[in-house]
Amino acid sequence: MIEALLQPLSLAWLALLGIGAAAAWRRHRAIAAAALVPAVLLHLLGATPLSPWLLSRLEEPYRHSARSVPAVPAVVLLGGTHDFSPRNALPLDFGGTVDRVLTAVELVRQEPSRVLVLGGSRYDAPDGGARPDAELIRDWLERWGIAPREVVILGICTSTRDEAERTRALAAARGWDRVAMVSSAGHLRRAEATFSRAGVPVVPVGCDFTGISLLEGSRHWFLLPRIGHLAVFSQWLHEELGWAYYRVRGWT
Repeated sequence: MIEALLQPLSLAWLALLGIGAAAAWRRHRAIAAAALVPAVLLHLLGATPLSPWLLSRLEEPYRHSARSVPAVPAVVLLGGTHDFSPRNALPLDFGGTVDRVLTAVELVRQEPSRVLVLGGSRYDAPDGGARPDAELIRDWLERWGIAPREVVILGICTSTRDEAERTRALAAARGWDRVAMVSSAGHLRRAEATFSRAGVPVVPVGCDFTGISLLEGSRHWFLLPRIGHLAVFSQWLHEELGWAYYRVRGWT
C-alpha cells in the first residue's frame, strides 16, 4: 500500500478526490464535478477488472489458437516487439510483446521446414541509415545459433496493412496457400481481418494474453488505481480506434 501511495498516479487520484471533496463542501459544484468525474474514471479503469475485461474480449477468440497449428509453410511474426538499444550487450530492448518472438520461434522449432517471416518497422542504424528492425531479431537468433533454416525480412513496414501487402507478394512468389500469423491476442482481430482483406489466408496464433491473465489472477479490485491497468485500457483503446480507422480505409 505504501509503495502504491508513492506512485504519481495514486497521488494525482488522491489530489482529485481532495479537491473534489473540498469543492463539494463549499458547494462549488462545477469544480467538484471537474475533479470527481476524472477521479471516478481513473478508479474504474485503474482499480477494477474493467480494463482487463475489455481487452480480454478481444483475446478470447484466440485463447487456444497456439495449441494446434496446422501444417503451414511459413510463420509470419508481426512487428512491434522491440526497440533498438545500442548500449545493451544485445542491441535489443524487448517490451511486453516479446511473447510474439518466442511463440514464432517455437512454431518454427516444432516444424523446422517452416520459413520464419519477420515484419516490423525501422530503426536508425549507427551509420545514420534507416534499417528494418527485423534484422535485429534475425541477428540475435543467428548469434545464439537458434535461427530457423530460412528467415525472410519483409522490410520497413509502416503498419499491419503494409505487412499484409508484403506478405501477399511473398506468398504469391513462393506459392504458399496460407501462413501462420503470430501476434498479441488483443491485436489479432484487426490483423486477421487485414490479412484476409489483402488476400492472405492466415492461421492466427495468439500470445501475450494480458487481459485474460489479469482476470485469472487472484486480485481484481484495488483501492488505488494502477498504471498497469491503465496501460491495458490504452492497449484496448488503441485496437478499437485502429479497427475503426482500418474499417474507414477499407483495410478490414
